[in-house]
Amino acid sequence: MIEKLRERLGITKAEMISRLGITRNYYSMIANGERPISMKLGIKIRDEFGISLDIIFFPSMLTICYYPSKKQSDFLI
Repeated sequence: MIEKLRERLGITKAEMISRLGITRNYYSMIANGERPISMKLGIKIRDEFGISLDIIFFPSMLTICYYPSKKQSDFLI
């Protein structure tokens, strides 16, 4: 999920890591499915990029893919 989000945002891994305040190693573990996104990091993603926590933690439960009036719809994964 974190790699798809980064790609959708059009930013580099280095920028994503910097904006989230995490280490490259931690980012890689999340991207590779070795570590889950913590609630603290999920909140940071929400605050930094305006993404709903539902999208961050439960992307497979979303069935509607487009909400024209909501910013976070652009990031459904």
